[in-house]
Amino acid sequence: MLTYLDLSKNNLNEQIMDSLGNISQLAFLTLSENQLTGPIPSYAVGISKLTYIGLQKTHSMGQYHLGCLLNLH
Repeated sequence: MLTYLDLSKNNLNEQIMDSLGNISQLAFLTLSENQLTGPIPSYAVGISKLTYIGLQKTHSMGQYHLGCLLNLH
């Protein structure tokens, strides 16, 4: 069961993959220091265990949909 996923500093430069929404037990996700595009996807609502998403020094994220961040600390 995957609960911690650190994708920081991976030169990611596309939209955040919708397939991350299939990791239902994910609690910690960091995407820091990438060149991601687009908004935080709505699937984050479906990850009920997600309590942290790191976006430090992540450029061009687009809009943040606060409704999908309700579980975060």
